[in-house]
Amino acid sequence: MRTGAGGAATLHAMGAAPLYASGAGALKLAVGGGGLPEVEMAVDRYRLLPGGLTAQSRIKARTGFGPVRDGDIAVDGELRFADGALAFAADGCASVGGRLELGANAVEAIDGQLCPTSAPLLTLAKGDWRIRAAAKGVSAKVPFLQAALSQGTGGLDFGAVDGRLGGTLALTSGQVADTTPDVRFNPVRAIAQAQVAGNVWKAEIGVADLAGRRLGQGVLTHDGASGGGGLTFDTGLLAFAEEGLQPADLSPRAALVGSPAKGQARFH
Repeated sequence: MRTGAGGAATLHAMGAAPLYASGAGALKLAVGGGGLPEVEMAVDRYRLLPGGLTAQSRIKARTGFGPVRDGDIAVDGELRFADGALAFAADGCASVGGRLELGANAVEAIDGQLCPTSAPLLTLAKGDWRIRAAAKGVSAKVPFLQAALSQGTGGLDFGAVDGRLGGTLALTSGQVADTTPDVRFNPVRAIAQAQVAGNVWKAEIGVADLAGRRLGQGVLTHDGASGGGGLTFDTGLLAFAEEGLQPADLSPRAALVGSPAKGQARFH
């Protein structure tokens, strides 16, 4: 099947299994070109039901939706279509990659796994979509902060209704490192809770050192309409003690303050 814009969908048989027999079958589907997402799907078995079908599938796709660009996903699971609505329940964790296009605040080189929860991984109906998953092994680069995330875990409940984005993304643990040649800060632990409503993103970020000592709180904002945003960060009062936090623990640049140091500092 071909579209006027140059896209194509091709069906292949799965070995000796019939494409269709008595309301069931198996097939391979390849979709791409003409602005369509690039999809390869192997349907090991499907069965027609009143008003829809179920299919046990293995899917690889490269696509984009909302702020997601160059999204890659590989996942196995059950695809269910009924009364015009689609739901996909993953059998296990899905490998994902891509980037978030947020203007000057873009997040690049995203890699990790989305794992199933009690809800379907993906639902799609009448143009509305929703993704619900736990996340693990997440890494990403944040060029505007000149920082990189690794070992991230968390979850997301994120989608669009009538074209309007909404939902939450949570980072329950992760490690953030400086990517500048002249290192500004030592690696830290981070947690974050982000919310999106329409074009507006807001995230609250907590930071601690690798020993678990609190180092501050940040607020990140992004307006998708203007492409602008910013980050504010406040350490609160940092207490330096002989057997506790030292300036050199925070940054190589603070090594000029000899250890052990006693005192207080705050940065905003």
